[in-house]
This record gives sequence, structure tokens and C-alpha cells, in this order.
Amino acid sequence: MQHELELKEVSVSLYKYMCEKLVGSANVVRYRRLYCKLNDEIFDDSSSAIISSGSKAEGLDLPGSDYDIMFLVKSWLVYETKPSDDEDVIVLDTDNALPGFALLKVSDNTAFPCPITVTANGNYIANVDWLQFILGKEYDILCFIHGPSLSNSLLDDTDLVVCFKCHTWPTIAKNWLLRYRSSEWPSQDVIYNVVDHGVLVVPVGSKSPSSDGNPLEWRFSFSLSEKLLVCSFNHCQLLCYSLLKIFLKQILNKDKVLQNKLCSYHMKTVLFWILEEVENLNWIPENLLHCFLVCIRRLHYWILSGYVPNYFIPEHNMIDGKLGDTVVSYLSLFLENMNSCGNWWKIIVSAPSLSDFRRTPISISKHLERLSEFDGAVLLIQSLSTFTMLLSDNTAESLCSSLLYMMCHKSLPYTVKKIILIMFLQWNKTILSSVDTLSGNTKCLYLRHKECLSRILMNTFHETVSWWLLIAGFFTLHRSTTKCLTFYNYRLVCCC
Repeated sequence: MQHELELKEVSVSLYKYMCEKLVGSANVVRYRRLYCKLNDEIFDDSSSAIISSGSKAEGLDLPGSDYDIMFLVKSWLVYETKPSDDEDVIVLDTDNALPGFALLKVSDNTAFPCPITVTANGNYIANVDWLQFILGKEYDILCFIHGPSLSNSLLDDTDLVVCFKCHTWPTIAKNWLLRYRSSEWPSQDVIYNVVDHGVLVVPVGSKSPSSDGNPLEWRFSFSLSEKLLVCSFNHCQLLCYSLLKIFLKQILNKDKVLQNKLCSYHMKTVLFWILEEVENLNWIPENLLHCFLVCIRRLHYWILSGYVPNYFIPEHNMIDGKLGDTVVSYLSLFLENMNSCGNWWKIIVSAPSLSDFRRTPISISKHLERLSEFDGAVLLIQSLSTFTMLLSDNTAESLCSSLLYMMCHKSLPYTVKKIILIMFLQWNKTILSSVDTLSGNTKCLYLRHKECLSRILMNTFHETVSWWLLIAGFFTLHRSTTKCLTFYNYRLVCCC
């Protein structure tokens, strides 16, 4: 009884600490998600779409959180059955692939942009050929191939996946729509929304101990569905998800034997299954650590059985052939010892991210001067838009025009307008860096001078001090010393 009370007290303290210091409140998470959603909508056009994925798109910004960009090619749709009136389509072939994977088949007359592999069963798009085509076409200098994605050596936490979308929900995953759920999670509305958003296929094949991957297979990606499911979590469930990620990256991955043997996707899968199958779990702050332990016990059971079922396609064992006997035995013993330990929760709070919690677990509710929830949420993720623009054909000028139109002509909630304004000022800064005010004829110089000054003034509303200093520097550069001193004195008065 005493142990249960202690666990509940620690759970409540940990919940508060994670809201204050690590994950943020429900509002902070909502702002992050909204920013990514608006960023995606801005870059959506008739030929392609940008889809934010990974932890940051789910509203998390933990140490090591990743940001994946799914670059959806809309000019090609993937069908399970070829439409009779359309030659230029891609058809799924799941008969010759393992569960969770498919081959992408095209007809003889299809004018597909990358090389086609001809076999006795038909013409297929090899995942390696597609990746090499994309790499050579657009990103050969910036990126390298890493699994289904293109990674950038300068941006360790950002990956790009160029993918296709299935025209309908694939038959192999139909059971997910129909199966019985004792906990009634996810709700029917969420399921309808998941189906509406669809399924992607990404260029990576199944792996075995003797192979790096089947070059003809493509993997079904439910990243759109998973993001919607995570967004349906209550805040306690989201914090449990965060603890599972911390446990993986800061506890398991620090062990030389277990390093990189499991991934965040396994942890997410555990939580999905627990939410669906365990109906009596009360997801409230005082049960945070208990719910976390339930997930760890399920993971332990899966490791012992050598089978981690994909949430959407349970026939797909996600650790098949990936963990050797030594790793399985070692990991099973680690998890068993953790389960049997009376103060097992001390293992998770030993993670570096929770070091402040270990030192001062009682003072977490102390009021501190800090950024507003909105500013704190958006400040650390607004750089994502800059990277996204590198993938788009849009110019900074056209993006600014679109954002201005949205702000002026659409009826939008106040928070949405604030985010759009921040995006506008980001692109405004990008335009400003390319304005040449030192060369050209007198008329051009005059117009550029006016444009440059107006853009600097706009951004004083975003980063006040640095941009007022930039104005002073601008006048100094253009030999307007009197104006420079006027602005400098004005700022001194404002700061006093």
C-alpha cells in the first residue's frame, strides 16, 4: 500500500515536471501541431504536398526529437486494381511481398521517370532506383540515402521521404477498420478520419539477417494515421509516450548491447496496442508511471515471444530476424529485472532529461519568469519552415503573398493568424537578405531602399531589439547618420 501511494505521488510530480520543463502543457503541444499543420497547408499544391511527420509534428520537442518530411508526389496514384481507363498508374502487388510491404507494378507503356525493373511477373519500380533518381535529380549535394529517406549531414534530426499515396485503404490493413476494441479506442470518428487521410508507400523493402533489404519492395507507411492517433491522446497518454521515448533513447540506447536494437516506432506501437486492448487503465496524472509500466510489461512479453505485431498489419512482425538470440536474452533479462524491482521507476527518472526532476522534485510548481506558452512552443520549431521551402518550387515572395492573402481575406482564429504572421516575417527576412541596395541605377536603388526599410520595419514586431539595431546599421551603411542616432536614442528611451 505504501509503495502504491509513493508511486502515485511520484507520478503526479513527474507529470507536473514534464508539463513545466520537458513536454509542455496541452496548449504548448497544440501550438506545435498547429504550426506544422499550417506549414504543410502552405506548401500543398496540385503536383505535390509536404507532410510533417516525426515527433515534432506530433507536438513533442524532446531531446533528439526528429522531424521527418514526407514529400508526396501527387502526379502518380497507387491502386490495388488497375483502372480500365488509365494506363499511367501504379498498381500494388502484395502477393509477391511480405506482410506490410508491396511491389509497385507499372504497365509496359507507362512513362515513369526512373528506370523500371523488368521481371517474369511484370514491370516494377525498385525502391533503390527511385531513391537514386530523386537523389540525382534534386538533392545529390545536400543528402545521402538512409533507409527510405534522404538525410542531410547538416540536419541530423531531419529526414526527407519521397513517397506515393494509395488511392484506397489497402486490403491487407482492412482488419484494422473492423476489429473489436474493448477499450473503444480509437473512437469511430478518429477511425473515419484515419481512413480519409489514407496510406502512403515509402521506398524501403523488408530485411533479413542475410540481406540489406528487398530492392523491389516498398513499405506501407501509416504515418498520417499515426499522427492522427497521437493527436487523439489525452495529455497523460502523450506524457507516457514521451517517457517511452526517453526510456528508449536515454536508457536502452546507452547500453552497448541494446544500442539501436529497438526504435521509437516500437514504443509507439506498444502504446497503441495498450490503448486499444486494455480497457481498465485510468489515464490520469497519478497513474502515469503505472501506465508506463503496463507498456513495458507488454514490450517484455513481445521480446520473449520474438514477435512485435505492427498495429495496422499484425501479420507483420517488426523484429523478424532483427534481434539475435544474445540481444533477446539480454533485453528480456533487463526488462524482467526492471519489472521485479520495487523502485523500478528510479530507472526511468535516471534519464538525463529528468536530471532536474531527481534533484528538485518538489519545487516544480514554483513560478518562474518565462516565455508565454505560445512563444515557447513556436520559437523552437519555426526553423522547420525554412528547410521545407528548400523542397518547394515556391519563392519567398510568393509565399509572403499567399500568407498576406490568408491573413487579410480569410476568417481565421487568432492563434492561426499569429502563426501565419510569424511565418510571413520569416519569409520576409529571407527576402530581405537578397535585396541589393548598393548597385543599380538611381531609380532602382531608391525602390530597393524603400523595400528594404519597409521589410526591416515589419520584422521589428517579431525580433524587436535585433531589428531596431539592423535599422540603425542600415542607415549607417547608407550614410544617414542623423537617422541612425535618432533610432538609437529612441530605443534607449524605450528600454529605460
